[in-house]
Amino acid sequence: MFWDIFLGLCEKNGKKPTPVMSELGLSTGTASFWKKGKIPHDTTLIKIANYFGVTPDYLLGKEEKEKPAEIGELSEGEAIWLDAYRRLP
Repeated sequence: MFWDIFLGLCEKNGKKPTPVMSELGLSTGTASFWKKGKIPHDTTLIKIANYFGVTPDYLLGKEEKEKPAEIGELSEGEAIWLDAYRRLP
């Protein structure tokens, strides 16, 4: 799933995966692991998310919205947790 999302973001931004990985200082050989279903380490995931302006959860397919929440705006997951917290006695 990660690979498909990464590839889609590359295409959407008119980029090829290999140059993106090079720009981020990542080994291009890592892509073969991603194609087989491996997930990048947290630090790599954050680099990629920042590069494309998305959240790490979006890259992992856990969040449908591409853009991260603005400052002061809650993500969908945060809003659910806050709502649950507010309902506690």
